Amino acid sequence: GVILFLTMASFNRLQIIEYSNGAEGLTTGDSEFRKATLLLLCTWAPFPTWFVMSPEGFGIINNVLIIQVGWAFLNIVSKFVFIFYIQRIKDLYCNRLKTKRELTGNANGTKKMFGVSGGGMHGSMSPPDFEMGGHMMTSGMDVQAYEMADKEAKREKLNAVVIETMNFLGMAQNTDPFVRLLEKADVICIPDVEKLNQEKCENLSLPFELVQALQKRVKVWKMDLVDEAEQELERGEEHYIKKLMDTPQGDHQM
Repeated sequence: GVILFLTMASFNRLQIIEYSNGAEGLTTGDSEFRKATLLLLCTWAPFPTWFVMSPEGFGIINNVLIIQVGWAFLNIVSKFVFIFYIQRIKDLYCNRLKTKRELTGNANGTKKMFGVSGGGMHGSMSPPDFEMGGHMMTSGMDVQAYEMADKEAKREKLNAVVIETMNFLGMAQNTDPFVRLLEKADVICIPDVEKLNQEKCENLSLPFELVQALQKRVKVWKMDLVDEAEQELERGEEHYIKKLMDTPQGDHQM
């Protein structure tokens, strides 16, 4: 029983490493997947121990009633604790997704306000074209509008992570001041947060402990809310926008 449990634990460790692309292990990390794995190991570890103490093992406890009650208790605890925690993960995921969609919806509204409504890969349209105000445009104005809308979308994604971080820390009332501090420090997207360290935070007058908590939450979001299809679409848009920006102005009007 002990050997089987250790074998299972080694596979669980490999699962954590694979899930996080090497960023986490049994002793490091903050993802919900890692926490659920550790909960599984902690609630299953008493089983081989109880077996060793039973008459089938070394016979340390010979009372059959106590042994049976012990097995029943371990089964109830291990099963129900894991079920409740998985339900909690589901609720957290749904809340994150809801927050992300609400803020993404705001960003899409900003794109419409700027006049950017599409990506130019519909029907026979050429990739660098964009729909602006109901007309196809390829001017520098269109690129500038898209850049402003894209910047706003990235800001909204960061705000979603900030909201969850502050709620997790029990500091929801301080969310707006923290967001304003980040904006004044010109930290407007997730990559900007990832580049921060203690020295930069001191220079920018940012609370380093909150930034550290935000960076940890960013890692969790990247693992738990990763959407490969969405990322591919964003990379495609960025590719064609860069291509359009690199095209000489005279070529846009041809």
